[in-house]
Amino acid sequence: MTGTLNLARLAAAAVLVLLAAVAPAVAENADGPPWNISGDDWKCVKNCVNGVGQPTHVIQNGRQFRFVNEVGSTGSAEWVYNFFIEFVGCDNSAQVSADGRMLTFGFGAVWAR
Repeated sequence: MTGTLNLARLAAAAVLVLLAAVAPAVAENADGPPWNISGDDWKCVKNCVNGVGQPTHVIQNGRQFRFVNEVGSTGSAEWVYNFFIEFVGCDNSAQVSADGRMLTFGFGAVWAR
């Protein structure tokens, strides 16, 4: 009986350790990415609609994004995982650099801070 009780305690402890490890990842997915790229300090540096160096900006609210390009057109997007963002209603995406200072869009444009 004592062996069974110890085994049950060990199993319960293992489940708690597993939950403690998984909980932060689940919380991150629910709230949004661990970085924030909001700002009006972005500039288009490659494959721009209206010329290189034009100002652009990003509005981030948790996992939701609004991108405003150099001619004022907007696109809504949502964080998917890691540094990957997908646009809503179209076949496009963006990859955020690890330092959060560059956005590379699936259609070829690149924005930098």
